[in-house]
Amino acid sequence: MIGLSLLALLLGFALALLYMRFIEPERLVVRHLRITAQQWPVQTEPLSVLQLSDLHLPSMSPRLQDKVLDAVRREAPDMIVITGDLMSTSNIFEPDNHDQLQAELAQLGRFLARMEAPLGIWVVRGNHDFGNDKEVSDRLVHFLRGQGIRLLTNQREIISWSGTTFALIGLDFSESDSSTIQPFQVLQEGKETFLRSGYSKKNRYTHHFRMAEDDHWRDYTVSARLRVSKDIATGAGITFYSQMDRGLDHYYRLRWSPTENGFRFSPHNTSITHGQQELPVAMTADEWYRCKVEVLTEERQTRMSAKVWRDGEAEPDEWQAVAWDSSATRLKEGTVGLWSIYTGEHCFDDLLVVSATGDTLLQEGWEKEGRPHKPPSWIDFRHNEQALPLLMAALPDTTFTLLLCHNPETAETAGALGVDLMLSGHTHGGQLRLPLLGSPSLEYKHGRRFIKGFYRIGGLSLYVHSGLGTVYLPLRFLAPPEIALFHISAP
Repeated sequence: MIGLSLLALLLGFALALLYMRFIEPERLVVRHLRITAQQWPVQTEPLSVLQLSDLHLPSMSPRLQDKVLDAVRREAPDMIVITGDLMSTSNIFEPDNHDQLQAELAQLGRFLARMEAPLGIWVVRGNHDFGNDKEVSDRLVHFLRGQGIRLLTNQREIISWSGTTFALIGLDFSESDSSTIQPFQVLQEGKETFLRSGYSKKNRYTHHFRMAEDDHWRDYTVSARLRVSKDIATGAGITFYSQMDRGLDHYYRLRWSPTENGFRFSPHNTSITHGQQELPVAMTADEWYRCKVEVLTEERQTRMSAKVWRDGEAEPDEWQAVAWDSSATRLKEGTVGLWSIYTGEHCFDDLLVVSATGDTLLQEGWEKEGRPHKPPSWIDFRHNEQALPLLMAALPDTTFTLLLCHNPETAETAGALGVDLMLSGHTHGGQLRLPLLGSPSLEYKHGRRFIKGFYRIGGLSLYVHSGLGTVYLPLRFLAPPEIALFHISAP
């Protein structure tokens, strides 16, 4: 009897495993969902938005890919949106995996080329769509935009449809766990107010975000005060001609690094082709220093000049380092930002950007009306929900807003700001929803609240997509792959 019971148990387990491995991952579900919005004019035609999410494309069988593409063609949506995790894993962007990255990009290109919609295909990135430094992952950005795919990286588009307009907002991935990369904070110390970042085992950035893409900053001087609490095993600096507000890890940087015995120019995704990169100035812990960089776009090269001196001492008359970038990848314009890494505290103050004609482009003392204040135009890497207030600003209450954001945990912020509909993924619907045990693939320790389907947060409607591919294990149970088609209309 015991032997038969054990045999039945093993057989049941084997059948369940076969179902989770070969049947449910292929069982595509198409969900039709109606959204009524007060902002949608009665005379305006309904809008159909088809959502895909969490492709992890190499994990999708050719059969499932064909099912998805057939369904997209059959439903003929007005717009297609993809809410992140197109790639297999973030490891694809590591240096040893470049051949695999190239193969995945080619596969992705073939898949996306078989879909179309009148209002286009719009994408936001998930946590598996870029790596630590983002330098290599810029290949995905260039690839998608080169294919005519509209990748939104903390950006807003006003889209016309049937005599009306609506706002489409796309956020880069926002991490709900801040233990790895914490946000920059404004602190007050006596009469001084400054921006501070603490320990981070990965690169940490904050950058000034400009809504108008045609507002090109070039030929300017940027200056700031810097202070570190440790003068070894740490790094801090300023970035300039940065493209990070366009979703690209392209910039020049003046950074302090004790391993290099001073400050130096440090380019990302471009070069210093000639000139002097190093400044022979060493920082002492807990002392403020001032730095100044002049960057000019010349006919065939970009020139940068820098100086650093101890706060309270006279500014040097001459530039301490002058360097040029005449490479094909040289940057010709861009915004500014701050950077830090590793141990200790990194403090930043008195940021000033002045154009070559003497106009003040930006001045930050990190206070407003005598109180500590971080303006909404400053967005931290990995904390992209900070961009929402800026992206929602100046939108009339009568404008319907659709937010694409991979991580559904941003929903409460979105609801408080008046977003109408938010489409997310990230959870795979649990992927493995085991009876009594829940989903072992979800990180409940981070307080995950939104797993699958529709949620209502104030005036916000949130939909969490179950995804198409798989991650970690090629299994699904009680969370089949899906396509979600939203029909947005007046009540």
